[in-house]
Amino acid sequence: VLTDLLQPRTPEEIGVHNKLCEEVERAVRLLTEIRTFGQASVRERVCCNLARLVEETLWMLDARFIEKQIHVVKQLNPDLPPVLVDRDRVIQAILNVVTNAFEATPSGGTVSAVMDRMEGATLVKISNTGSFVPPEERQKIFTLFYTTKRSGSGFGLPLARRALLDHGGDIAVTSSPERGTEFVLRFPDHHPPISEAPPNL
Repeated sequence: VLTDLLQPRTPEEIGVHNKLCEEVERAVRLLTEIRTFGQASVRERVCCNLARLVEETLWMLDARFIEKQIHVVKQLNPDLPPVLVDRDRVIQAILNVVTNAFEATPSGGTVSAVMDRMEGATLVKISNTGSFVPPEERQKIFTLFYTTKRSGSGFGLPLARRALLDHGGDIAVTSSPERGTEFVLRFPDHHPPISEAPPNL
């Protein structure tokens, strides 16, 4: 692994190196899921603080936000109830949605991450300015291989939605030319067992 060639010296470099190694390992594990998309599998779930997971995800893209001069607004609440989740899949789901928001935001725009509670569920709202998803495309973007980007894979949002569905939640999207686009990831307090993916996935 190329990360083994790095030789961090300062405590800060060591921390970044360790985090990088963790993310490489997580990405390798998730490659299997991409290859077997549509085949639900039961994996270990642990109690996680969603605010910390969102914070971690935003940190991964911090350099890209700075380079593109995108302002990041965070309203995270670490005191909300923890959720029992497959940590790898949830981080990847949030990362996919945040990456989508980043790519859709013009230079100088804003990406926001806000947490809320509603009807026995924790909501993670990822929004961005400067983009608009027409009504006729708002379900298509969750279909495997569908993409409006020249270099897009059509994997990111379908994988994210599949992860939320397997946790008993879902992802909703709203969009307007004036306000931009918002994805709402809903994590229920009590989720059913993993089930088969819906037909449109």
